[in-house]
Amino acid sequence: MVEFDFLQNTNATGLDSIKNFLYHLLSTQYAQSKYRNYYKSQIDHYIQTKANEGNLQSILEATFKKIYEMKTTFHLFEIVKIK
Repeated sequence: MVEFDFLQNTNATGLDSIKNFLYHLLSTQYAQSKYRNYYKSQIDHYIQTKANEGNLQSILEATFKKIYEMKTTFHLFEIVKIK
């Protein structure tokens, strides 16, 4: 939500500049919004998760690699009518 709604039309790069941009947006444009607390919680969660994105991506890649290392074996099944 944060990337698609708040960061879509910004040139902010790097976690620090994104963080500054989002908190500035929160304190100006959404300061009087009834959804301000929700936006703040989403922004806080985004910043925390974004900081760990590289680690999470590494874990995901290792998990996929482990899954695809497991070789499947060929099975042949025959359906026959029982008399």
